[in-house]
Amino acid sequence: MSLIRSDVIIVGAGPAGCAAALHLAGQGHAVVLIERLALPQVKACGDALLPDALRALSRFGVADALAAVSKTLDTLHITAPNGVEVELAVRSLSLKRPDLHALLHERLRACGVELWRGEVLEPIRSSDGQLCGVRCRRDGGVTEIFAPLVILASGARPETMQRFGLVEVEAPTAVAIRAYYRDYDNPGDTTLRIACHPAIAPGFFWMCPLPERQYSIGCGHFLTPPERPDQQYLLNRLEYLSRFYPVSAKIVGQEDMIGTPCSSVLRTGLVNAKLYADGLLVTGEAAGSSSPLFGAGVGKALESGELAGIVAAEALASKRFDASFLARYQERLNEKFHEVYAAQSKAQQWLNSTKHLNILISKAGRQDKLRQKFEAVLNEDLPLSKAVSFWTFFLP
Repeated sequence: MSLIRSDVIIVGAGPAGCAAALHLAGQGHAVVLIERLALPQVKACGDALLPDALRALSRFGVADALAAVSKTLDTLHITAPNGVEVELAVRSLSLKRPDLHALLHERLRACGVELWRGEVLEPIRSSDGQLCGVRCRRDGGVTEIFAPLVILASGARPETMQRFGLVEVEAPTAVAIRAYYRDYDNPGDTTLRIACHPAIAPGFFWMCPLPERQYSIGCGHFLTPPERPDQQYLLNRLEYLSRFYPVSAKIVGQEDMIGTPCSSVLRTGLVNAKLYADGLLVTGEAAGSSSPLFGAGVGKALESGELAGIVAAEALASKRFDASFLARYQERLNEKFHEVYAAQSKAQQWLNSTKHLNILISKAGRQDKLRQKFEAVLNEDLPLSKAVSFWTFFLP
């Protein structure tokens, strides 16, 4: 068994874990980042990077590399359950999630972060019960890594969090499935398409143009307790919806799928009651950082991971790793996200109704002022909570 010491251990090399590691490395701290999946990881998502993600990626020094390999999108096309359509001027970039991970991992290595493929088996605790490291399996053996602080960025599945004694772990709140397809007929397509259909409600179907004449086609579904993730249900919904809409049916009909469909669970709206303990912070989707309205995860995962890195650096500077000190992380996280997530959660409850969706999308297509507000919200130029009154949204 080998022994290693570091300043911070981060579990999970997705956007949140990478953001925390990059901030800490930029402050001169030694970081070991452990990921259980093959690198770069595959995840079911829409593959569109919204303004919050682009700003964060710019702060981490990958904007130029991202611009060189991504596709620019300028339009969001939304279809209501009744078939009414509206187009919004919404800016984003698209890139396959594994390619985004590869960019972040390249940046990590350039900053001196140790990035490992391995499985965290259990926490290591001192004789007085204080968390002081992790025991992981890698390269066919077991390694013990010691550090005064561990950051869990292990995603929506609860197993790793439960190993660290976080008993108040909520079940995943959403699921998603996507497939990649080649298409040689639409190289200039710059429109991200979302369709709200009763077959996937509450949720939506998406079609996102990617670089190299490819598409991400998938659907996301918000779970209603006691509903649990059902991969076969998702696959059936994806196959049905892919052929229901003419634009996607044309691409799917070419039968040029890349690989196989991939499904993932999501945790939205900061669902965990407590995101810190002695020597421990929880960030990213493990903390429920994904949007409770859209399920979008990259931007808020990066922001929450960066905040975890900031608090971790403060803890290292102060040599304070007790829960009372680390509580500032959750306080700042709530300050940063509470208002927007509260508004999104309220909107999501309203939009569970196909009737409300039909009225809203129809009005947005007819009323320039309302459409412009939607564009401002989606481009993050205007907070959702300040954009409109939900009580007047749905008036005929």
